[in-house]
Amino acid sequence: MSLAADAKCLRCQSDMMEVGEISLMTGKHSGAAKLFFGSLAEADERPWPVQVYTCTSCRWVELHDLGA
Repeated sequence: MSLAADAKCLRCQSDMMEVGEISLMTGKHSGAAKLFFGSLAEADERPWPVQVYTCTSCRWVELHDLGA
């Protein structure tokens, strides 16, 4: 899933460049939770796949949801 070749920046109307796909981790735990529970504290965190685009002029970054 990618933007059309003629996709424009919402800020300056320059061309957008595809940077790549990354996974963001959802959920947040304090350092204390990780200290006491280790990796079990991260058990409810889930990856959120997004496609990253950046403007070739103003460097604005956009994330597009790849999850279903």
